[in-house]
Amino acid sequence: GYLQRLFRQRHLFGIGYMIYTLYGMKTQNDNIGHTAHFGGAIGGILATIIFNYQVVYTSQLMLGVLSITTVFAGLLLYYNKNK
Repeated sequence: GYLQRLFRQRHLFGIGYMIYTLYGMKTQNDNIGHTAHFGGAIGGILATIIFNYQVVYTSQLMLGVLSITTVFAGLLLYYNKNK
């Protein structure tokens, strides 16, 4: 029902948030600390796994998508700093 729809929307927000963070890290054309958002995303993923370990079994697809996006953001950050 309603709670399941709301839960799905949170996942979409998380994915959209990471895409926006990646875009912001790449373009760096505003005064927003997108690198800090990246750190917050890592902390959020780890906190979710630590405090609600069931998510590893119940939301593998979303956890995988967010984790892959976060790793991609980390690589982007690493290569931008080494230019």
